[in-house]
Amino acid sequence: MNENNKQNKQTGLMVSTLASQTDNSKGKRKEITTQRKRRLEKEKQKRQEKLANETEEEKRLRLDKRNQRLQDVSQEQRETRLLADRQRHALSITNETQE
Repeated sequence: MNENNKQNKQTGLMVSTLASQTDNSKGKRKEITTQRKRRLEKEKQKRQEKLANETEEEKRLRLDKRNQRLQDVSQEQRETRLLADRQRHALSITNETQE
């Protein structure tokens, strides 16, 4: 009986921990800082490997496409995008400090 109580306490603790990590508005588990760091590291490594393996032709096409996109955007659109990026960045910093 004593072992069952220990297991129930541990299970209850585990359930409450998972519940605290759940985002109530979306019903998804909240990503903890170490998980986020690991995910971002994996994405960065995968991107670096992809860039290291691309040919000169692929690299030139990718950069030409990027430059063309940047030229096609008006100054007003650029400023609007930068403002939105700054706001999103400030919000993400605020969210990280709350964790």
